[in-house]
Amino acid sequence: MHQQDRHRRRRDSRDTRGLADGGRAAVTNAGWQLRESEDTELLEVMGNGARNLELYRRWNEVMDADPELAEEFGRHSARLAEHQLLYEIRLNAALGCFHTLWRRRVQDPTLHDGALTAALAAARDVDDWHLYQTGVLQREFAARTRAAASARNARSRSIISSRSISERM
Repeated sequence: MHQQDRHRRRRDSRDTRGLADGGRAAVTNAGWQLRESEDTELLEVMGNGARNLELYRRWNEVMDADPELAEEFGRHSARLAEHQLLYEIRLNAALGCFHTLWRRRVQDPTLHDGALTAALAAARDVDDWHLYQTGVLQREFAARTRAAASARNARSRSIISSRSISERM
């Protein structure tokens, strides 16, 4: 480990050491999917009272227990991925237009400024569409699955709720 990395790690440890001592802290590590259980260092730094939520493991339990939900989630994930692809195509085109205009030199700076402003507005419009459409997709998924109301998932929801977390710490 380089000298700079050791210094940063010591500083980070001082900044966070005991954050959960005398209280409670829920954590999830950066490798939350496949490396979710690799939390020893994180829990040591956080101090007593810190607990890994194990959200990925719990999510897999829910999916294993409810094949219909797992199938619907797979379709939902595919739709989100397709939407993301369309968003990236639109955003790249809008930003490409902005960058082309930015590099272009014209005689009338007010025309140039107006074109840049409009191009930036177009990129923001793409972002607004992305946020709106993502919300639509999420609401459609929730309506189709009624996952929040599912009795089969009540246990997982209670485990993750703040009240249950504090009882387990």
